[in-house]
Amino acid sequence: MSAVTYARYQATAEERFRRLLSAWLAMLTPDGWTGGVADLFAALDEFERAKHFSAFIPTGSALTKALLRNEQTIRAAGFALRSGRTKSARFVAIKPSNRTE
Repeated sequence: MSAVTYARYQATAEERFRRLLSAWLAMLTPDGWTGGVADLFAALDEFERAKHFSAFIPTGSALTKALLRNEQTIRAAGFALRSGRTKSARFVAIKPSNRTE
């Protein structure tokens, strides 16, 4: 695979994930969402299957990195992103911008 083809593939995958994330954020309750990274993967995967998106959803720390790359999309939807890690698991909080807790 050439570098140009790979770059095009990466851009397409990122754009599809961004569209999925935007649509999922539009369906969130005003309180936002909080949970583990595996829970977020499950929620996005279920939404992707129900709405017939064709997007690759990364898992684990790659999902957290994808959210950080798309933080502007999250802010545009009126939410703020917070992520962290306990000794046993990663967590993600997507809360209204005026209340990031």
